[in-house]
Amino acid sequence: MIPLVDGVRQNVTHEEDEEVSDETLERASVKFNELNVELEQIMVDMKATPYLDIDLQQSMLRLIDSLAEYKDLLQQSSRTAKFWLQYIYYIDVVKLFIRAERTGDWNLHVIALSRMINLFAATAHIHYAKSARLHLQNMLDLKNTHPWVYEQFANGRLHTIRRSDKFWSGLWADLIIEQVMMRSLKSSGGLTRGRGILESTRQLWLGSMHRCADIHNAMSELTGAYRKTSEQHVQLTQSRILRDQQDFKKIKEWFDVHEPFCENEPNFKSLSSGLLAAGSDVNCDEAEKVGQNIQCKLDGMNMENITMKRSDKVHTFENLLPTTKIGDDIIQINPTILFSQLTALVNFSDEIERNFGYELTPEPTSLFKHGMMRKPVKAVLRNHFLKTDNSIVLESYDARVVDGGRLLHKVYWPKSTYSEVIDQYLAFIKRKYQSFGSVSVIFDGYSDEMSTKSQEHNRRMTKASASIKISRNTKVTCSREEFLNNPQNKDQLIKLLCAQFQKEGFVALQSHGDADVLIVKTVVEYAESGKTVVMAADDTDILILMMYHWQDAMGEMIFSTERKEGKISKLFYWKISDLLSACDYPELLLFAHAWCGCDTTSAIHQKGTRSVIYK
Repeated sequence: MIPLVDGVRQNVTHEEDEEVSDETLERASVKFNELNVELEQIMVDMKATPYLDIDLQQSMLRLIDSLAEYKDLLQQSSRTAKFWLQYIYYIDVVKLFIRAERTGDWNLHVIALSRMINLFAATAHIHYAKSARLHLQNMLDLKNTHPWVYEQFANGRLHTIRRSDKFWSGLWADLIIEQVMMRSLKSSGGLTRGRGILESTRQLWLGSMHRCADIHNAMSELTGAYRKTSEQHVQLTQSRILRDQQDFKKIKEWFDVHEPFCENEPNFKSLSSGLLAAGSDVNCDEAEKVGQNIQCKLDGMNMENITMKRSDKVHTFENLLPTTKIGDDIIQINPTILFSQLTALVNFSDEIERNFGYELTPEPTSLFKHGMMRKPVKAVLRNHFLKTDNSIVLESYDARVVDGGRLLHKVYWPKSTYSEVIDQYLAFIKRKYQSFGSVSVIFDGYSDEMSTKSQEHNRRMTKASASIKISRNTKVTCSREEFLNNPQNKDQLIKLLCAQFQKEGFVALQSHGDADVLIVKTVVEYAESGKTVVMAADDTDILILMMYHWQDAMGEMIFSTERKEGKISKLFYWKISDLLSACDYPELLLFAHAWCGCDTTSAIHQKGTRSVIYK
């Protein structure tokens, strides 16, 4: 029983979490500007001086100190920046460890290992955490317990295994086993080539390997045929260098758009998904501190008695998933999937009461699926009314209203800049809708407030890109659908489109929230003034609201949408008055739509739109 003693773990101090002040943000911004000035001056000096003189070296040292100070300010001002700086630190530790093993530097090996043990503990790799710490503890005491072994390690003779005398040729023992022993085992003449894996065969093969090696060396010396490898490293070939440069360019472009070092973002943000985490629900930016706390708890404990609580480890964005309490344990599972599995299980069991002894579904499965309202198939109700045989030929109209949400998904995005994307939308509007009459484009609005479409926004965020700060000159780095599934990105694009449309003479509006009500209100106002208005949309909500609000005294209201005939998309038009004449239940339209499922109500399991329409 070997106890873990105090003083082995890396001594890292952490300041208590504090609220980020405006003064800290201002200091970080000033320090960033100072860094740019110093770097520019150093570049000028390096061009003027072919060698590093004393003044230039001092400038480099000042730049390193300033960079370290700026990194400290960034960690105080932004949790996201703190996480990425911590990530860079751990990458440096891995590179340090590889350097120690490849060069046989024992002291560097001990330093790198001392910087790893906190991360092992923070990520709940219990075997690595306790074994690495015990190994480090023994190695730090090696000079006193086994001085000869320590001397061999310190001189680089026993720390790693070398197959040549090159500086960077040190290899790990397990890697040598894979490269030498396992290769011999599986190559020509090995055990796997028809000899079998019997115990006697293994003993004969292992016992004769060194004799075979002697014969091989003697034959090579006699014939002068030696096996050699190229001095050029595989990663220094021209094709590999070119591929690495292309990969680096892609990564740089991605980080140019997804800035990890934002100074004014107090919340912890996932760059890939755009999710925000406030408070202590996610604390992987504090991995070093969490690991240090766990290591403190291990002081004086015996190896056999070490246990780690799952609650002590770092919490990632997976902790934002719903949890289910079973007994005294809180477990992150998908209750809907578990409930479905139990439902299938009891079909072959009589123990229904025992299987359903606990409440495993936090919401009724007839209305919710995967923690969200069941998504209705609204197009069924729309297609019930909009049949091609009762469409009309559009001759003239006074005004056209365009659903901005539909418009956003109708235009192809070139892989260039958002300026060209906006030009594509403008060309589409002019080509499709600027025949005659005024054109009004109305977009949804997006804010942090809860709205009737919050459920749908959350559903789309599962396949969304990270939040991107865009301008007309920003390069497009993700697909159209991934970009538009993020409400923040969508809102920025809508504002740019509205400004451009208004500049070209179109009416462009953005609602405070969901635009359906504002769209129908605009259509009704045109119709009440006696004008013929065409509504370009695909949304069933808009169609039902137009049918509900139309009256005989109004001008004609026409609903238009695209349908495919073969591979060609064609616009079809329907008069709202004709649709109401063919409807058997005009007074129940809103109820039928709500029952079938809309943006504010859930669909009902196995109760589709057809059951409401025909029953």
